[in-house]
Amino acid sequence: MRIVNVEQMRRLEALAVEAGAGWEALMESAGQGAARKIIERFEVPGRRCVVLCGKGNNGGDGLVAARALHQAGAQCSVYMLQGKPATPQSQYMYEQAVAAGVAVLDGPSQRERMLAEIAQADLLVDAVYGVSFHGELPALVAQAAQAAAESRAYVVALDVPSGADADSGRVSPHCFHADYTMTMEAVKAGLLSYPLAGYVGEICVVPIGIPDTCYERLEETRFAPDMMDVSLALPVRDNNSHKGSFGKVLTVCGSVGMSGAALMSSEAAYCSGAGLVQMALPRSLVLPLSARITEQTLLGFDETADGTFAASSIQPLLAAADGAAVCVLGCGLGRNDETQTVVRSMIEHTQARLVLDADGLNAIADDPGILRKARQTPVVTPHPGEMARLVGKSTAGVQADRLETAAAFARTYGAVTVLKGARTVIATPDGRLYINQSGNAGMAKGGMGDVLAGVIGGFLAQGLPPERAAWMACYLHGLAGDRAVRRTSRYGLLARDLLTALPSVLREAEVLAGR
Repeated sequence: MRIVNVEQMRRLEALAVEAGAGWEALMESAGQGAARKIIERFEVPGRRCVVLCGKGNNGGDGLVAARALHQAGAQCSVYMLQGKPATPQSQYMYEQAVAAGVAVLDGPSQRERMLAEIAQADLLVDAVYGVSFHGELPALVAQAAQAAAESRAYVVALDVPSGADADSGRVSPHCFHADYTMTMEAVKAGLLSYPLAGYVGEICVVPIGIPDTCYERLEETRFAPDMMDVSLALPVRDNNSHKGSFGKVLTVCGSVGMSGAALMSSEAAYCSGAGLVQMALPRSLVLPLSARITEQTLLGFDETADGTFAASSIQPLLAAADGAAVCVLGCGLGRNDETQTVVRSMIEHTQARLVLDADGLNAIADDPGILRKARQTPVVTPHPGEMARLVGKSTAGVQADRLETAAAFARTYGAVTVLKGARTVIATPDGRLYINQSGNAGMAKGGMGDVLAGVIGGFLAQGLPPERAAWMACYLHGLAGDRAVRRTSRYGLLARDLLTALPSVLREAEVLAGR
């Protein structure tokens, strides 16, 4: 699925016009396409429909849609909430709507009538701002949005619900709450990010006639991976292979009281296809965990008095990592000063690919620049609180602009960055962004991140590049949660349930790939 930001969308439209498409033709395609989707879904003839239009091009799209709905038999009223159209193409569509017999009324002077019609409407089309909104909704628009929320009308937003930032996903008070969002040509990034993701309802893409060649000229690309993408990227497992063919993962995880993190990350690496998994542990954890595992091998190392890795374990750990393709570092590691020295040494000196999670990230919060010293592109998997510590912001500040926070961190430190949370963001050092759509609220529990780190490590061990390993792991991890929650509940879902579901999710991808 193609995702764009506002600047990119405007660039695409300009490129399409440069290639020969007219502005009015693009607007006609947008409005007619939206109307067709509405007509396909609803019994339009005789239905009471209110279309709210702004003065810009989103309003022009709404005027086209209103004309098409009127011609299809809807009882359609249009209210211009910001006066007459302000662009030549929207002015032309205004004239076309009036000529077609659509009732086009001035919103400010017909406020009471508009609110009364909204209250009785079967369908409301929001075409006030689209991608151009910033700040707060004016009083009249906010009143219309509130009336829509209190009505029984099915609300359709054209492009983006009015009152929302199309890039960041921030929403203003009284933002329109859509049941169906028809986004033009490509999905706007904010539609997939919370809190806006909770306001869009079902998303439908309406093609408006922009040639594929225009996308090739964008400097930054964004994606929302799905199962088809996963099936195409899944590493091939040749029948003429052995365990060494699929790589060794070393997990440097766990501490006294946090042994579960080590266990889950290592099991996840196996469940995602790694050929061999070794668990590096503080020595006192080896015996207790040996009774719980069957596939992993255990390596014990010097530990501190509080049961974390001691500085004296650095050289033996580096030696162990030399035989591994991947090192998953940090899950349940603890925050002892010596252990933090271990983390920094591993980042700087190991030749293995790195997945850095949890306390591995906390260990470098004061100096994330050490990531630039990694021998290969690392994958970092912070949750919002960990990211806040890494970038010197509040957690709320990180959440306010997740896409740019992840993108800036990836660019600055040369790390594939997985900013976890609802709609996890994956950012690459060269500017690509992925927004994950799988997963559910039941996954807001301890241990889920340990499983994700292990899955990323398992894919890296099989030779996938860090970028692909990260977005594939995020999608499949979330999908495993979606499958598992059907058997449990959003209340009872546990991280180990994902380990049970993951092999069958991978089987779905295999079948789709024809293997």
